[in-house]
Amino acid sequence: MLTWEELKKLREDFETAYARHAKRHVGLDGTTEEIAELVKKDRNGPHYRNEQCDYAWIGYQLAPIPKKQSTPDFLADMDRDQLRYCVGAATERLEKLAEAEKVKVWLVRVDGSRRYTATSAPEALDWMARFSAAFQAAPVEDLMDAEDYPVSIQARSLFADELPGMLSLNDKPEDFAQW
Repeated sequence: MLTWEELKKLREDFETAYARHAKRHVGLDGTTEEIAELVKKDRNGPHYRNEQCDYAWIGYQLAPIPKKQSTPDFLADMDRDQLRYCVGAATERLEKLAEAEKVKVWLVRVDGSRRYTATSAPEALDWMARFSAAFQAAPVEDLMDAEDYPVSIQARSLFADELPGMLSLNDKPEDFAQW
């Protein structure tokens, strides 16, 4: 059983973490401290008036602090209402993801690893030409060890929200010696 001070600290940590999450993923205006203050005002004894806030608080208490609880153990600790809410939220998110538009991209792979993502075929070919010129000037024998297709371009369709993450991981072809 937690002492009053430990419970108070746990609740304040939750409100700060929940405010950070709301600011980052929901896009609420204001500072993290202001949002945490709004969550604090929503307290209703040991619970919160807002149902989502209350479920998040219950989940936060169930998750052990030293290490993360496994998903099956976490789900086993939830009651039926909590599970019903989680299933509804997950279904809603999956439906939104299924409606998202897909974008065609070209992936350049070198030695079995994706090195470049392009939104057009000419961009991918240009990257491959720059890589070939740099590699021909100073070859690294160990780089081209893939059994099948050491250098290849593959066309794929990605969801539009995945594209910024894929484009941010692009390698410069001239830096191949550091890969």
